[in-house]
Amino acid sequence: MPRIAVFPDGPLSWYVRKGEIKAGYYNPADLFDRVLIVSPALEEAPLDKIRTMGGDATVTLHPSGWMSRWSKRRFLDLRGFLEGELDRLMPVLADFRPDAIRGYSPQIQSWLAVHAAERLGVPAVVSLHADFDRDIRARLLHDRQWRPFVAQTILGRVVEPDVLRRADAVICVYRFIRRYAEKKGARRVEVIHNRVDTDRFRPAAHRPDRPFTVLIVSRLDPDRDPSNVVRAMASLSGRLRIVGDGPLAGAIRRLGDRLGMGARLEMSPAVPHGEIDHEYRNADAYAASNQHGGVTIPVLEAMASGLPVVAARTASDPFPDLVSEVGIFVDNTAEGFARALRQLQEDPGLRARLGASGRALMERMGANAMAPREAHLYRELMASKT
Repeated sequence: MPRIAVFPDGPLSWYVRKGEIKAGYYNPADLFDRVLIVSPALEEAPLDKIRTMGGDATVTLHPSGWMSRWSKRRFLDLRGFLEGELDRLMPVLADFRPDAIRGYSPQIQSWLAVHAAERLGVPAVVSLHADFDRDIRARLLHDRQWRPFVAQTILGRVVEPDVLRRADAVICVYRFIRRYAEKKGARRVEVIHNRVDTDRFRPAAHRPDRPFTVLIVSRLDPDRDPSNVVRAMASLSGRLRIVGDGPLAGAIRRLGDRLGMGARLEMSPAVPHGEIDHEYRNADAYAASNQHGGVTIPVLEAMASGLPVVAARTASDPFPDLVSEVGIFVDNTAEGFARALRQLQEDPGLRARLGASGRALMERMGANAMAPREAHLYRELMASKT
């Protein structure tokens, strides 16, 4: 059976802390019997915490550590830095002998992935989860974050086009990303949505008698700032539960205290991955305040769990794939979230209809539909290289 080397877009310890380790994520339909995860971090989560991402395959972890050697000064000789890191990796990859290489995001990790694939003569697949022009750089410019904007602009002009032109296939997890990929020179673009295990993430058999509960599962950073959801829930009865950690965690707790939410605001930095599905079954609605386009995996998990979703509109993707017909979209304001959540709180029938529609959609678009498409793409590309 074939082997794959995977270059994730960040340390997997981030996903462990968020409870977002997905079974089989790097091995669709158990196509591969060995999976090598090349982490950008020097220190990673224990292998037993992430092994499930390889499905039934034997999983090996290589912490490459390039992130620990990266600094803004590296932009002065970006090509030299990238070539040096690639040279460090090649003995590991040559020893592993992958039949395919997958990179996530179009930046440094995937630069290493596509160039390694070229040296080894195997296909490279790159995943895109965002339009980096509109979701990343435009937002940094709007927020006047000049240094990260300049850094992202350099990556956008030098690294991203090189990655996307060299990739044998680019997988966009949302349709709106296709135009970005094609503009950067991608030769082959496939839209394959994120996968969710609809057997595991399923509606609760019954809803216990408890206060109306809104759930958020998210990293707490500026791009996902849930402050307006907190303000909305402060004006309603009911409970807000946030699962996730990040730089805004302290500010969110303090905001809840100032608004007098007390025990109605519950925050957990993370829950064990094996228990995250219970969080959805113990909620009545899901709120998403992401400021980038597309739909996050927790939103899809909420839909699979039969929860109605209230999501903030974004400029880059105002009506995203999958949820545009089954979710409630609002302006990212306290008033916008409050109106929608109050409507759901007061109308159990609406909650049930939206939840059932989301569940039906995820049954059609879940792992059983997406994983075979992804596996077929790998088979086709590997056959073309033999």
